Amino acid sequence: MRRGRVRIVRAVAVVSAATLALAACGGDDDGEGGEAGSGNPIVVGSTDQVTTIDPAGSYDKPSWNIIYNMFERLLVVPPGETEPQPQAAESCDFTDETTFECQMKEGLTFSDGDEVTAEDAAFSIQRVIDIADPSGPSSLFGTVESVSAEGNTVTFNLTEPDATFPYVLTTGAGAIVSQDVYPADELHPDMEAVGSGPYTVESFDVSQQIELGINENYTGEHDISNSGVIIQFYSQPSALRQAIEGAEVNIAYRSLSSNDISDLRESGEEQGVTVVDGEGTEINYMVLQASRPPFDDVATRQAVAQVIDREVIAESVYSGTVDPLYGPIPEGLPGHVPSFQ
Repeated sequence: MRRGRVRIVRAVAVVSAATLALAACGGDDDGEGGEAGSGNPIVVGSTDQVTTIDPAGSYDKPSWNIIYNMFERLLVVPPGETEPQPQAAESCDFTDETTFECQMKEGLTFSDGDEVTAEDAAFSIQRVIDIADPSGPSSLFGTVESVSAEGNTVTFNLTEPDATFPYVLTTGAGAIVSQDVYPADELHPDMEAVGSGPYTVESFDVSQQIELGINENYTGEHDISNSGVIIQFYSQPSALRQAIEGAEVNIAYRSLSSNDISDLRESGEEQGVTVVDGEGTEINYMVLQASRPPFDDVATRQAVAQVIDREVIAESVYSGTVDPLYGPIPEGLPGHVPSFQ
């Protein structure tokens, strides 16, 4: 589905299908990029609610967006692409149908200066599985029988062939934490987060504002051209729109109403606002209660799925800010089949 993103002029939004990537955003007063620590912090406005930035305790996009900018993963899906590529790993591949191995890059460091090792990567995944937090992503590792590290190699033994496993490692569940800092059996305080990504946490109030600073020990591949990020939370889309029109935020990311996006697309330029459209993986769908009549009949459910006019809904209800979806998996992802088209 297509979603509108809103930005104030001079700000730069780098948005992929799964993340709000901030490491390359920013600039000095003349709009040109600078070195890390230069320029003003980026202010991101959002109505989303963050749970925790401990990778073992969150399974929601708002939390994962912060995790993606504070922690590295073995693999990532780069913006505009669909295949996992190495990040903290030098390479990853299946050695047989149920064995997946990753070779770690050398020279990566956590924000506390410690080296990122294969042991840390294996510990991080096992920790998610062992803690099994009710709000966490442990279910994503349902096919993992064991994970181990030897030298700079991380080995995952799976219970069955799983072609989706590399994609699982690209999610927030695959974020690498320090085994010397994070406990193996409980969540770690958010204000004491230690990662190897480009940002660190400076303040953390999920009801008001989260402030991210620059990780001075970052050794990854992102260029950092800002002095940090402020994530400002708003209770209603209307309040976020007011913040946009008042130039209180540089980027508005999740979620304005469809009417707000449509209005700003038409008139925002006069206020110095640009609407940026990008492909996303978020979907909206109707759920039928299959245990009650008439939807306990599969033919009835199929009929409903066939007669829904997705194009009218996309234009009339969502003001053209989304694309019609004819299958449960978004277009562009492996497994998409337009079953109802």
